[in-house]
Amino acid sequence: DYASSAPKVLTENVQHLKAICFLRPTDKNLDALKRHLDTPFFGEYHIFFTNILGREKLSDLARADRHGVVCQIQEIFGDFFPVNRDFFSLEINNPLSVYNERWNRDDKSCV
Repeated sequence: DYASSAPKVLTENVQHLKAICFLRPTDKNLDALKRHLDTPFFGEYHIFFTNILGREKLSDLARADRHGVVCQIQEIFGDFFPVNRDFFSLEINNPLSVYNERWNRDDKSCV
């Protein structure tokens, strides 16, 4: 969750950096993100949610962006299984099977 992994204190100005946030659209994560946007650390925020956000929650997030630092919000549907807080599995036995017809076995690169 964003709330548990968010930086507690940044001692230097990092407004020249861009933040990429990849979050599950839970109430806990949205509340933490809104608090973070209230005093933004970064100059730009690019926010990606792993599922549907919903119109009301999107409006709440837009109201929280008082400094205009959110550049984009997208929903990226990621089908994965969390194993623990910092590891997940896509449940793909052979990840290269997606590219079988394009896989060049001689030089091990996609063509």
